[in-house]
Amino acid sequence: VYVSHLCLHNYHPIFCKFNLDVVKTILNFSQIIYLNKGQTLYEQGFNDRYLYVILFGKLRLSHPETDAPIGQPLNIGWTVGEEILFRSDRKANGGQRVERCKSLCESCVLGIEKRSLA
Repeated sequence: VYVSHLCLHNYHPIFCKFNLDVVKTILNFSQIIYLNKGQTLYEQGFNDRYLYVILFGKLRLSHPETDAPIGQPLNIGWTVGEEILFRSDRKANGGQRVERCKSLCESCVLGIEKRSLA
């Protein structure tokens, strides 16, 4: 999936606040993940190092055992997995997820590795 730095800069509610060079740098140190409807981004226990920014689509956090929703669906401009920014005691600069994150429709997220934000 190709995401234009110009489109992000011009239309995305988070990236429009940065100058164009910053957007290019963020894209160079991140990965774009496309999710089909119902696809899981991460599960409980997954050892992860990424903060995810929703580029388009809609995601839902849920309890792993019951699949009961946690809060409202998240869409463009929201972040998912930001708790890894506050965990320094986990291996690989990340931490184990405690919830499930699944797409409610075709979605695209930008995964930014924690160490890239340091």
